[in-house]
Amino acid sequence: MSEEVEYCRVMIDGTTRLIKGSIQVVQWIIQALKAMHNWKISQAGTHSIKNLEKISEGSVQIIALPEMDGKAIEMFEEYAKKSNIRWGIAPDFDLSDGKIFVAVVSQDAGKTMHFASRMFDKVIKQDEEEIAKTKSEINETEEKLFNTPSGSEEAEELKNKKENLNQKLNEEEEHIKDVKECKQKADEGALGRDIDDYLKEESVDTDFNEDPDKAVSEANAAFENGEEFAFAKTSTMEEAMQPIRSSVNVPPGKEYYYLPESGISVRREFSSDKETGVVNSKYYITTDKGEKIDFSDKNLTRENWNEYVLPKLLDTCNATKDTKVKTFANKQQLDSYRKYHNGVKPMSEKNVEENMKKKDKILTPEQEETNKKIEEAVENTQKGEAIVKNQKTNTIVVPMNSLRRENGEWIYTLPDKEHGYAFSGINVSDLKPYIQDGKAHFSIDKDVKVYAVNFNTKGDEAKRSISTVNSLKDSVNNTKESMLSHTSNISAKSK
Repeated sequence: MSEEVEYCRVMIDGTTRLIKGSIQVVQWIIQALKAMHNWKISQAGTHSIKNLEKISEGSVQIIALPEMDGKAIEMFEEYAKKSNIRWGIAPDFDLSDGKIFVAVVSQDAGKTMHFASRMFDKVIKQDEEEIAKTKSEINETEEKLFNTPSGSEEAEELKNKKENLNQKLNEEEEHIKDVKECKQKADEGALGRDIDDYLKEESVDTDFNEDPDKAVSEANAAFENGEEFAFAKTSTMEEAMQPIRSSVNVPPGKEYYYLPESGISVRREFSSDKETGVVNSKYYITTDKGEKIDFSDKNLTRENWNEYVLPKLLDTCNATKDTKVKTFANKQQLDSYRKYHNGVKPMSEKNVEENMKKKDKILTPEQEETNKKIEEAVENTQKGEAIVKNQKTNTIVVPMNSLRRENGEWIYTLPDKEHGYAFSGINVSDLKPYIQDGKAHFSIDKDVKVYAVNFNTKGDEAKRSISTVNSLKDSVNNTKESMLSHTSNISAKSK
């Protein structure tokens, strides 16, 4: 039988959604959306993802905007205020793609895409100007190379320069192609993505993809302390540390790489050649012995870098080209990751602890009252006090739909269907006069025995006699813990 489903209707925090995909995909999306509902990053004038979901007439839309030298959010905030756009900050899973992402209600997606189209127009103009300059530099370099003696040192330098300029041009042409596609989608009203599709597609190779609840809990801990946090991409050393030659692919500021296996970090700084605009990178490493070593790709072709310099960098880090590394946009993000990763309890665990402290979150008030009556009745019987059936303080009230007669005993089943209580010594004729409004009212006297029951266990071990108040309380508490564990298991299976 195929695990693919057409649509699955689920309710998340009071919002009903239709999710399409395999069972595994649906479970992951439910977990991811629940985590996003706890996502706390925000700023003045913005909404949380959870609030956006409540007021959106369709799925919340995630829309890409060009970074605009780090000013995109500020520019969009001003536009959103004038246009009454309800929006929020979306997680950015790729810090080097030149885009930031905003979440908007479906009703405001059109206005947001209109803004995005205008911004992409500006980027296209900038890219076209840069491409023209690069082509001019390539032509000049080819002319110089033509007039330089073959095999000379100068000729080799010009060859390397030309190759790096060609790489720069390729990066710029790929960038403008991507930007033009984004603009076209914005103009066609197709730039937005449903939030569940966005999370599924963009979070690949991040901690969020592995465990959304845990990742968001760590991010929130940083946000609450006024610190930055990023869901850093995981890649290999070889993939991360390749030459970048065009400024269109350079992240703002510096990049930091972190090797989880060894704890070593590498700082990467970028600079541009004033004449050609070709970007160069310099890598700074502090070894576990405290040595400070740096490597540069200046004037090196990609091939030369990978053959001669990258292997030395890897050796310095005690790494191979396949060693996993996480990339951060700045040192604050790296420091936050080191500080909070695996050091914060996921929201689901916190909820379990809170529920353990709040009885009414585990048992309904009626169930709590029943357990209280059992405690009182057993305690009074233990003291030898007289029991009167009508006496409220010693009367247990149990819904009839949770009560059944079995082997001469009355069985009271708790909501988890796995645990309950058995009462021995109460006749049917004794109980009948005290059934009112679908509830049975009866008392425990010295002739009644009470047992804690585990319906999943067979034989004599299934029942445990409750003879004292303390053992009854222990039974009640154990039952609650079992119920809580059972509820948590159901929740985990549904994700």
